[in-house]
Amino acid sequence: MNDEVLYEIALTQLKGVSLLQAKTLMDHFGSAVALWETPDDELREIGTVGEVLVDSNLRGEAMRRAEEEMKFIDKGNFDVIPFVSPLYPSRLKECEDAPLTLFRCGRCPLDQPKMVAMVGTRHATSYGRSMADEIVRSIGEIDKNVVIVSGLAYGIDIASHRAALQYGLPTIGVVAHGLDMIYPNMHRADAAKMANGNGAVLTEFLSKTQPIGPNFLQRNRIVAGLCQAVIVVESDYRGGSLSTARLAMEYGRDVFAVPGRLSDRFSTGCNNLIAENRAGLFTTAEDFMRRMNWLPEETKQPKQQELYFDDFIDLSPEKKRVVELLSERGEMQINELAAVMEMPFVELVSIMTEMAFDDIVIQKPGDMYEIKAKIK
Repeated sequence: MNDEVLYEIALTQLKGVSLLQAKTLMDHFGSAVALWETPDDELREIGTVGEVLVDSNLRGEAMRRAEEEMKFIDKGNFDVIPFVSPLYPSRLKECEDAPLTLFRCGRCPLDQPKMVAMVGTRHATSYGRSMADEIVRSIGEIDKNVVIVSGLAYGIDIASHRAALQYGLPTIGVVAHGLDMIYPNMHRADAAKMANGNGAVLTEFLSKTQPIGPNFLQRNRIVAGLCQAVIVVESDYRGGSLSTARLAMEYGRDVFAVPGRLSDRFSTGCNNLIAENRAGLFTTAEDFMRRMNWLPEETKQPKQQELYFDDFIDLSPEKKRVVELLSERGEMQINELAAVMEMPFVELVSIMTEMAFDDIVIQKPGDMYEIKAKIK
């Protein structure tokens, strides 16, 4: 495995070979070692990428950098998880753009059964920070085995990590640089607590890699790919957390957003995600855990007493119509509901959000809705 690690690292350092090309070639030849040892004539048949692979100068520099990194890893006692390792996280491996090699400081396994990313603005407000704390605390009260994943950045990221540390949940910080540093520097103590406890600091970047802008966006795909769900706690109408949410949707993950007041700038992104039907409405940790099917058996609530249409006599005609349709059909996707009701989509989203807050309807993954009320 040491040779495979060395050659995988070297492969990532070959300029002119993309990540997807590297993984395709490894799959074709069987391993990074086999690819590296393939005769030049055979490599040249591949085309332009083959010419890169046989360039002795490029190969020499890539191997020199890989050997240097292996010494750094051994000295720091870090873990290297190559793509072919059984320790490589299976959910991340499913993503086409998954990194070839991961570097980890800390022992938290990367394939835990319950992993959720909590992301948001670096300019977190007191509301955002308090919500991050409350969400983690509440999840921990239900199940302390849920892993909280974030990016160790300012704002919502560090608030989520610190809450996990405080309430005893494992937490993984995915960083945009090598393990020879922590950025921002003021989060070094938090990173040390994570790595020395039941968490970890994780990266795909080699040592001496600086935390430049593109690396943060590249880092986001690992945050999204590791987890089954992403919760956007607080966000402006643009920002890195929204790119993480977009990636999560592309990977088929569940995305939730914490709503905020319409007048709050840093709730704009979350409110838009909900209004545009791109994220589920986050209400409570218990509701989130139920929707993820993560509630431990002993904490699952008994079947609730049935509610009836007559109990909602004061509802508007539109809400009564929603109750009638969902009572008849069991559940409906919001686009189908809008079509049947002949109602503008944006207007219906507002109505369904209010009904979810009032505990009349339940929003399920895929923007499916079911009713808690039935007609007598």
